Amino acid sequence: MAIYHFSVQVISRSQGRSSVAAAAYRAGERLQDERYGHTYDYTKKNVAERAIAAPENAPAWVKDRERLWNAVEAAEKRKDAQLCREINIALPRELTAWQQRELVSAFVTEQFVKRGMIADVAIHRDNPENPHAHVMLTMREITPAGFGKKVREWNDKELLETWRAEWANYANRALERAGYQERIDHRSLEAQGSDLLPTVHEGPHVRQMERRGIRTERGDLNRAVAEYNALVVSLEAYRKERAALTKEPAPASGVAPVERNEKQIAVLTAKSQEIKGEMERVDVELRRIQERLRYYAEQQQRIAERARLEKQIGELLQRGRGLLGLYNKNSKEIAELQRKMERLDERIQEHQRFTPTGQEAAQVQERQKQLEQTKKELSGQFFAVRNKVKQLEAGQEKTLAKPDNMTLRQAIYALKDKAAGIPTRYVEADLDKLLQAARFTNHGGMEQLHYRLQDGTERSVLFQNVYMSSAQRNAVFNMIGAAVNAMGRQLQRDDMARQRQMKKKRRDMER
Repeated sequence: MAIYHFSVQVISRSQGRSSVAAAAYRAGERLQDERYGHTYDYTKKNVAERAIAAPENAPAWVKDRERLWNAVEAAEKRKDAQLCREINIALPRELTAWQQRELVSAFVTEQFVKRGMIADVAIHRDNPENPHAHVMLTMREITPAGFGKKVREWNDKELLETWRAEWANYANRALERAGYQERIDHRSLEAQGSDLLPTVHEGPHVRQMERRGIRTERGDLNRAVAEYNALVVSLEAYRKERAALTKEPAPASGVAPVERNEKQIAVLTAKSQEIKGEMERVDVELRRIQERLRYYAEQQQRIAERARLEKQIGELLQRGRGLLGLYNKNSKEIAELQRKMERLDERIQEHQRFTPTGQEAAQVQERQKQLEQTKKELSGQFFAVRNKVKQLEAGQEKTLAKPDNMTLRQAIYALKDKAAGIPTRYVEADLDKLLQAARFTNHGGMEQLHYRLQDGTERSVLFQNVYMSSAQRNAVFNMIGAAVNAMGRQLQRDDMARQRQMKKKRRDMER
């Protein structure tokens, strides 16, 4: 089934990234970075198709990928410069390779090249289930003489939304021409008014583990989401069928709002925990990488220090020569520097086995950049899921069971496992009074217990989110519910006393 995916990122020098490295990785080629003096070789990477599209007024050399991105690097002087924009697009699986190529070509030409951008396109089909295209776009105007000024209009958020919508239009037209009924929509499921839940991005490593039969947290979560979505779809189909048979209008939703919200909150909460766990694993790997890079930096510093000492010794030998070279007036200082250099040689040799080579360090740095980008994406997903949970929780109301048989103290204690916060504002004089009605609400994360006493007085208890351990939180509720616990213990003692009396009466009757 065709899916919609259209993500945009800016490759920036402030992130420690290089447009040449990014282009080599996307295109699966070997490119020389003139600015940093590195060679990036990704020729073993499986890239199905690659091409560069440019405006008519662009010079011919822009079709050379190495010259193009080295020119982009040379045009940017700032250490925090934005180098290029990359767009990642999911291609409809229903289309053939030729149809996918034509679709990408038409979209890139109309939306990017005609606006004056140079587009470096790479199509990846290493996973038949996930064909996608990487489009790297220049951010400066191109003239026959080379790159000119940056075009700020290309950064407009409204233009980005236009691209997102247009990609859906282009893909849907391609699907229609190919004779498929499937369609994609650039809007979120919430904006579409759908009750379906989104899945999480699994990534190549998770998919490989799943194909080998190894269950993963992300795979389990997506299976739970798929099961829930299948339930929603089946309920929707049943509702439509029933409405058609009875000729009655279908209700607004096939699942009760509270029930639907609770299921969504449960799935999204699990999703947030899964994302948080993934972020922790990324942090662990980042710390390991940082440790290796620290070893490398320290070793390079030792090597540089040794070279400096060697140069200093040479200068002292040159300046301190005596008559016919028989003695040197700087001999003591030279001997001291030589001893320092020998100690440095020992340390360099000692740390050699722990220190990565220059090539390994470059690979580790590239991996660090990838992990930092992954962490950034996961962080965005985490906050998006958390905000979605808050939206679902907003407006929920829970009516407490049999409030007329409860005191306010019992009602507060009953919310120990239901409320996220702890009770901070309440009238102590009302704690042991009987309630006539009570309901617990959560609007935008603000939790309140609204109650009405037997005499008609209406008040509220405010629950506030305060950072504390679970033991501290339990202590707050136990303090308020101490009388409830005491009452329960007293009832238990009274019940045991009644049982003892009944046993005694039976024994007396038997006698």
